[in-house]
Amino acid sequence: MSFDQISTAAFAAAPRSDRLVETFNALAFPAHWRQIILDFYRHGKKNPEQRRQVPIRGINDVIRAYAPDLVSVAKYASVDDSLPWLYTRGEYRSSIIKSLVLGWLNDLQPKPDDFPLVRATQHQLDVDNLEWDLVSVDLLEQELTIGGTAQPARHLYHLLPDLLADRIADPTRTPYTYNGETLHFKRVAREEGAELMSWPPLQRQVPSKTGVRIWSYSAYIRLTLHTVPFSSTPRIHLNTGIRRWVRGPVWMPADRGVTTYLLADSPWMWDDPAAPGTASSRFAAATLKWNKRERKVIWKASGAEGMLRRLTVNSDFPEPDILQKRPEEWLDRETGVRAAVVYHPMMGKHGIGAGLMPSERRRLTEWAAAALEPDFTRLPNLFGSDLKGTPKPQLKKRRPIPKPDNDKTGEKTAKALAANETIAAANSLALRTLTAEAVDAHLRCHLLYQTDECRDEIIRAAEESLGLGEYNTEAGTATFTWNTDELKVTIYARSVGKLAGPLGGADTPRKRKQIEEAVTVRRREVRERLESEPASQVVIVELDGRKDWDPRQTDPKFAIRLGCADAHRVSQFITTFRTVEQTPPEDGEELADEPAASGPHRADAAWGDALRQVGVRFVPQHSLGTALPDSFNQLAFWMVKRRSDSDWWKPQFTPIAVLIRPGQPAILGRTADSDSWVPYPQLLRSLTGRIRGDDLKTEAQQQAEAARFIHRVLYGLRNEPTVAITHANNSRTYVPWLENGITRQDMFQLGGGPVQRLALQGKHLRLIRLRVDDRSETPQWWAPKDPATAGIAKGLWLTGSGETDRRVFYSTMERSSTHQIENDATKLTSRIKQVKVKDKDSGEERLEAKRRIDNHKNAWNPQLLEIAILGQAAGDNAEAWAMFVHQQRQTDDYRDGLVLPMIMHLAELAGEYALPHEDPMHASVDDSPPTEASLAESEIGIEEDPED
Repeated sequence: MSFDQISTAAFAAAPRSDRLVETFNALAFPAHWRQIILDFYRHGKKNPEQRRQVPIRGINDVIRAYAPDLVSVAKYASVDDSLPWLYTRGEYRSSIIKSLVLGWLNDLQPKPDDFPLVRATQHQLDVDNLEWDLVSVDLLEQELTIGGTAQPARHLYHLLPDLLADRIADPTRTPYTYNGETLHFKRVAREEGAELMSWPPLQRQVPSKTGVRIWSYSAYIRLTLHTVPFSSTPRIHLNTGIRRWVRGPVWMPADRGVTTYLLADSPWMWDDPAAPGTASSRFAAATLKWNKRERKVIWKASGAEGMLRRLTVNSDFPEPDILQKRPEEWLDRETGVRAAVVYHPMMGKHGIGAGLMPSERRRLTEWAAAALEPDFTRLPNLFGSDLKGTPKPQLKKRRPIPKPDNDKTGEKTAKALAANETIAAANSLALRTLTAEAVDAHLRCHLLYQTDECRDEIIRAAEESLGLGEYNTEAGTATFTWNTDELKVTIYARSVGKLAGPLGGADTPRKRKQIEEAVTVRRREVRERLESEPASQVVIVELDGRKDWDPRQTDPKFAIRLGCADAHRVSQFITTFRTVEQTPPEDGEELADEPAASGPHRADAAWGDALRQVGVRFVPQHSLGTALPDSFNQLAFWMVKRRSDSDWWKPQFTPIAVLIRPGQPAILGRTADSDSWVPYPQLLRSLTGRIRGDDLKTEAQQQAEAARFIHRVLYGLRNEPTVAITHANNSRTYVPWLENGITRQDMFQLGGGPVQRLALQGKHLRLIRLRVDDRSETPQWWAPKDPATAGIAKGLWLTGSGETDRRVFYSTMERSSTHQIENDATKLTSRIKQVKVKDKDSGEERLEAKRRIDNHKNAWNPQLLEIAILGQAAGDNAEAWAMFVHQQRQTDDYRDGLVLPMIMHLAELAGEYALPHEDPMHASVDDSPPTEASLAESEIGIEEDPED
C-alpha cells in the first residue's frame, strides 16, 4: 500500500493569545556556595586547578534515586541566585535537602580525617536557612536566534515535559484501553525530559518441562523538548516503546551500571523517622554497579562508597547484592518496595521482543496526546515529495516465481527461472567489473576459518555473487582460484587456529597492562601469520560470538583487526557456524523471535561486506536530471572518537573525510594528519590503533582541530562543485555551527573564525546536515491507513507550513526485509484477528475471530532521518538536494535501505576501525532491534528508542 502522508509524534503549543503559566516551588543553588564547595572539592586532590566545575551531578543523581518528585534543571552550579536549581509542584521539606547536601559533602571527601572539614563546610553553607520560593513559570518562554530558530528557555527542557507527563499520569483520566484490556502508567524520575511507565508489569508465561517461565516487561512513554533549524516552533516529541525486565541473576558489566527503578509505599528519605511523610507516586531511578575493589554489587550514587550509606533511607530499600541475585522477588510485589532491573541485550536473550508496531504505537500515542490538549496539539502530517524517489538501477531485479496454483503447466515458472539466470549473470558481470576497478583486476582474500561449513559457505557466496562457477582454475581445501575476462579471484583458506582463541589464553587479563600485553601478543601473531602468506587485500575471520567471550577482556577481535592492518589488509568477521547452529536452546527457553540468520545468509552478508571493505561500492546514481548539477563531488565529514574510561580503551579523536568523485572508481578518504586523499581501504587501515595525543584532550582543542581539517579539505575542493554532508549527532560538539541555535541559512563558521557566506568556502559548495533519532531528536512516526490503524511508508517528506522555508525534509525507508511482523501486531494488549480454521467434519476452511498477542516478536519501524539544507547555491532547489540524499540511502548491493546516505554510511563504518570491539555504550539497547544506528548512554539499562 502506498501512502502520500505520514504522521509524527511531535506536538506544538496551540495558538493562544496569552502565556501558558504554571506555579512551582523553586530553590536556587546559592551563588556563594559555588566557591565554598569548589574549594572543598579540590582539597587534597592532584592538579586541583583542573577541577573547574562544582560536581553537582552527584547530588542530582541522588535526588533522582531518593527524591524523585524534585526536578533538577541544572547541569552546572550557577553563579546567579535568581536561577532556580530545583523545582517541585508541592511543598518539600528543606530538612531533606539538608540531608542530601550533607551526604554529598561526605561523598566528595569520604576520608574520616576530612570529617572536620565536612562539618566546617556545612556550617559555611548555612543549609538550615535555605528557602523555597513560589515562582511563576511561562512554559512557552523562548527567543528566536538570528537564523530564525526557536530557543526555549533552558529550564523548560526539564519543566515542560515534566508538566505534560503529569497530565498523562493523572489518575482521574481513563486508562489506556484496547480490546477490553487496560494499562496504568506511573511517572519515572529521569535526568532528561520526562517519562511514564506502565505498572504493574506485563507478563508472558511460557510452559516448560520444569514448570512455567515468566518474562516481564512494561510500556513506556517519553516526552522531550526539541527544536528544528529555521523553525520558530519548539516541539514535544512523545516516544513510546517497550522496557524489558530481568528475572533471575543480573549480569553485571565490569565498567557500567545497570539501571533499576524503585517504587515504595512510604517515603525513601526522612529527617525524623517518627515524622509523617507522603510516598512519591513516581518511580525512583538508581543504579546497580559492580565494585571491583570490594568484589560485590553496590548502589552507585556518586563515588565508590555512594551517598546511600550516609543517608537515612527507607529500611526496605533493597540490599544490592540480594537484588542482583533475585530481582524477581521485588518485581512481583504488589505492596511495599517494588524494584525492576532493566534488561539489556548484553545480558543474553529475552522472551519479549523489542519495539512496538505502528498501529499500537499510534493508539498509545493518541491516548497520551489527549492529555496534552488543548494546550498542545499534534503537528500537521508530512506529505510526500512529487520528485522521483528512486535512483537509476544498476542491477536488475529478479522476476518473481509464480505460485503453483497460478501456473498449472509450469511454463510461466520455467520462463521466470530462465530469465533469472540471465539476470544473475548480468548482475555478476557488473559486480566483477566494479570489483576489478577497486582491486586492480585481482581480488585476493584470506579466509581464516574454524569450521568446514564456514569455508564452504564463503566459497559458495563468492562464486554466486561474482558468477565464478564456470571459471574455476584451482580448487582444493586450501587455495581457490577463478579467472574471468574482467577479474581474477584467489581465496586462501586456512584454519584460524589459536588466533581465534581468547586473549591471554587460559590466563584471563584483567588489568589494563595485562590487556595491553595480550593485545600486543595477538596482534604480532596475526601480523606474522599473514606476512608468511601470499599477499591479499582482505581477511575474513570466523570468530566465536560475543556471548562466548566472558569476560569481554578476552575478545580477540580488535587485536586481530590491528594485526591485519599491520599486514596491510582490511578485515571482516563472521560469527562461527558452530556457535549459531549447533548450540541447542536451554530447556523451556522460548525467546523473542528474531530474523533468521542462516549459514548461507550470514556468509552472503560477510562476503558482501568484505568486498565493500576493499572499496567495491554501487554508488546510487540519482534520477533527478537537470534539477541538480551535471556532476559534483560528494563529501562527508565524521568525527571518530573513542573514550578512555575503561580498562581496554585508549582515547582517540580523529576527524575524517570521505570523498566520492564523479568518474573516479575509487572511493577516497583522508584524516586530519594526512596531506592527500587515499583509497578507502587505506583509510580504514590507518584508523586502527590510533591514540589521541595530549594536544587534543580538551573540547576546545578538538574543535580547533576539526575546524582546521574541514577548512583544509574544503579549500582543496573550492573549485569543484561539491555537496558536503555532515552528521549533527556526531559532529556538532566539534563543529558548533551545526547546532540548531547557531546555524543560519547559506552562512558558515569554523572554529572562532568569522561568520561568512558559505560561497566563500567554494562558489559551488552545498552544505547538508543530517540528524537521526538519537535521544529522540527526530520523532517517531507512522503512515495512517484509516482512523485506527497504521503502516510503514518509504519516501521523502515535506512540511506543509512552509515555516522552515522548505529547507528541512524527512526521509524514511521501508521495513527491513527480514522482519515480517504485521503492522497491526500488539504487545501491550491482545487484538482480535481473523484466522483460517478447518472444520473437523467437513474439512472446509472458514474465518474465525481469535485473540492474539505478539509480545514475543521484535518490532521494526524505520527511523525518521532529518535532512537540513543548511547552504545552497543561487537557483538551487532544496527539495531536489534532499531527494538526492534520500536516493543515496538506496543502494543496489544492499537488501534494504541504509540508515544514512551511502557516503555518510561509509564514513560511519570507518569509525568501527577505531573501536576495540562493540562498546556497551554503542550496543543496541532495550527497545532497539540490532541496527546500524545506535546511541551512547552512560548506563546500559537506559534504553533508547529503536531505529526500530
